[in-house]
Amino acid sequence: MYLNIKMLEDFRTLKQGDEFNFDFSKHPEILIAGDNGCGKSTLVNVIRDYQCDNSKDDPNAVYQTKLGYCDIRGFKNKVEISTDFTRFYFISAEFDDPTSLNNSASAEALLENGGFQTKRMSTGQRGLAMLSKWLEENKEHWDEKTLLVFDEVDKGFDLSRQVGMSNMYRNLHKKFNVSILAVTHTLFPILAREEMFYFEFRKMVSSKFYCWMKTGYNITAEKLEDRKSTRLNSSH
Repeated sequence: MYLNIKMLEDFRTLKQGDEFNFDFSKHPEILIAGDNGCGKSTLVNVIRDYQCDNSKDDPNAVYQTKLGYCDIRGFKNKVEISTDFTRFYFISAEFDDPTSLNNSASAEALLENGGFQTKRMSTGQRGLAMLSKWLEENKEHWDEKTLLVFDEVDKGFDLSRQVGMSNMYRNLHKKFNVSILAVTHTLFPILAREEMFYFEFRKMVSSKFYCWMKTGYNITAEKLEDRKSTRLNSSH
């Protein structure tokens, strides 16, 4: 399975001629990482504008327009997309996105996603609740031609749930044979994979190289099979 994206004109931090090529036959679970503001979520919205099959998703809803962004329908003429996926499902940590973990942009969105009791939850608790709801609403339609797109869904999760999120990506692929594209700034999911997609380079690199480039530290994650835990080693 593959997804190839080419920008036909400049849009925000994405520039004309930029190409993003994802080969899921080699990497069924691809994590995207890069600097704040480099265009990762914008790229997710480009894909979402191409096609979104989320249950209950309404492209004409008031809360589809994200603060500081144009309406996602505005991407149509700015991009060329080729893919063999037939279904696309999205979930985001953007608070004003209709499929958001922290959704509170409007009364309509808030009531649709659990009501005012969610305001008493922590960010992490609300994230887990919304992630579970999203999975239950959509999973019956998933197959080998489905791409699941996660935009910083692990934001606000404690360390154990970061591990759980990383494991969930693998389990979703094994159970439904779906492919995963996940934007993250969270260190553990990156370290748990040998390679990840370095956004600014627009290519797959080793997780160790990415961490070294961004931090100046040699950081690795070694699974301790006998204790079923993970040890982080770092040296300057």
